[in-house]
Amino acid sequence: MRVQSVLIEAFVAASVVVFAAAAADGQTVFTGGAKGGITFATVPAAAGELEVETGYRPGVLAGGFMAVEFGGVYAFQPEFLYAMKGFNIQPPGQSYKGTVELSYFEIPLLFRVSPKTKGRVGFDVFAGLAPAFRLSARSTAEIDGDSQSEDIKEEIKSTDLGLVVGGGVHFGKVSIEARWTEGLINALSDPIEGEKAFKNRAFSILVGYKFR
Repeated sequence: MRVQSVLIEAFVAASVVVFAAAAADGQTVFTGGAKGGITFATVPAAAGELEVETGYRPGVLAGGFMAVEFGGVYAFQPEFLYAMKGFNIQPPGQSYKGTVELSYFEIPLLFRVSPKTKGRVGFDVFAGLAPAFRLSARSTAEIDGDSQSEDIKEEIKSTDLGLVVGGGVHFGKVSIEARWTEGLINALSDPIEGEKAFKNRAFSILVGYKFR
């Protein structure tokens, strides 16, 4: 909990500095756009706790963003995304396989730096916190060709929090980026004492378009 508190305090302090600089900068620009792509999600602790092999679950990460850009280099960028998470299950030596399917409404709050370059190609790096709100949670199992699905919404917390880091390139209004999202809190609503924390993790590749 101490690490989470430090991250949140640092994020708030950085927000104050960014907005103060934006207010003092005469080149402040407000913009927005859309982005979407593929994400590969998993929960690292699930393999050990469930005594199975787990894999990355492919899914969709898509939505829109707004940005306050200033100085032609820095930006504060809130995003509003539909995020698919969870993980795949494959017990060794068995025909059984399953999937834990989670979906969230995720709101990354990112600080972006875009160093000035010559020409139309530019580079971006960004980091921030991503609060998220659970939309759905299901567990699906397939045994000998028969599939069964169960709603597990009550077992998953209604909120989540992740740390986002990433970077990419942009060509005019089009951008391509890669990002890593690491869960900071246990996603289970009623975790068992002594178990490893059930934290979401995802790697994503996105394409974006800026409207102005």
